Amino acid sequence: MPAQPKNKRPPIQKPVSVRKETVKRKNLLLRSVPVYVFLLLTIIPVCTLGLYFHFVTKKANSNRIYEGSTEHDQTVKVVRGNGKVLIHPLLFVEIESEKVLDPLKIKINNYLEQKKQENAFMSTSVYVKDLNAGRYMSINPDSLYDPASILKVPLLIIYLKQAETNPGILKKSLFFKGESQNVAIRSIKDQSLVAGRSYTVEELLHYMIVYSDNEAFWMLCENIGDEDNEFKKLDAELDIPEKFDIIHYPASDQHFIASANSVAHYFNVLYNASYLNNAMSEYALNLLTKSNFKEGIIKQIDPGVTIAHKFGERTLSYMQAGKSVDLLTEFHEFGIVYLKNRPYLIGVMTRGMKSNALQTMVSDISKIVYDELKAN
Repeated sequence: MPAQPKNKRPPIQKPVSVRKETVKRKNLLLRSVPVYVFLLLTIIPVCTLGLYFHFVTKKANSNRIYEGSTEHDQTVKVVRGNGKVLIHPLLFVEIESEKVLDPLKIKINNYLEQKKQENAFMSTSVYVKDLNAGRYMSINPDSLYDPASILKVPLLIIYLKQAETNPGILKKSLFFKGESQNVAIRSIKDQSLVAGRSYTVEELLHYMIVYSDNEAFWMLCENIGDEDNEFKKLDAELDIPEKFDIIHYPASDQHFIASANSVAHYFNVLYNASYLNNAMSEYALNLLTKSNFKEGIIKQIDPGVTIAHKFGERTLSYMQAGKSVDLLTEFHEFGIVYLKNRPYLIGVMTRGMKSNALQTMVSDISKIVYDELKAN
């Protein structure tokens, strides 16, 4: 800072002059004042200040367009990052809304009741959040599912977090030998990696998200080292509980399962740019808008609406008379729908017998949500 000038000693005044000034000021204060002058001196400043604060407050409120209220809400969940010593960054806030989203919840429940009568599914969970207001609603929030390919989103986050301090990691080249034994059978697939070629990490992230390529996923997992520990660290940061499927897999396998409310956390922090920095959050969401899967959330939405989304599919099978028989199927999809002035996050996780029927349900629920929020 520039040096402050030294205080100059005030000029010496005669004591008589000081006393005269003091007396003069006292006489002014003690002098009688007409009533109308008093009123003018008090009312005008008060009115002026009142008008000033009115317009300032009005302007401030117009800037705070999305201001949530907890008056009729059941719970408010605030999730903060670990931080350092003095800070704990805010990752996201969830306000469970009883009244604002009730009409939407009733419509979805009515639809699910109809589908239940048709035996279209075994279990369905729904999560919807008005992202700017922070309000959300959920249906069947305690059911757990295998996220399947949606786990590619947290792996994307893990890599981009590392790229914040080590940008060179995205340009690292990895050689693809051929099909991995880890890869699950996919009924939904498009482009795949070519054996005998090298790919940069950035290219593999593109294949993993846009085409949901499993080979790219496993190559990236192997490259990152202890991927289990990396996933656990991220989930701990985002307050996602560790739960494992011990019914269909050995306990030692630690096959991760999660609720719709938990999986939503990955998308919440991307939208808020609260875990990754602005540039990396934008990178991740831009990649998710390029997903080429069009049969779920996006199918019945107006063309031109931007949607950052990712699906996951898992089929459990068993062998009967030498043939593979499907036991049950899970299909899920999460997405941020950039509805004008009211972007929202939707997640639907389903379990049933037929993947196509479950995809149709996700599409129908997405349409119900879109129409309701667009109308309001």
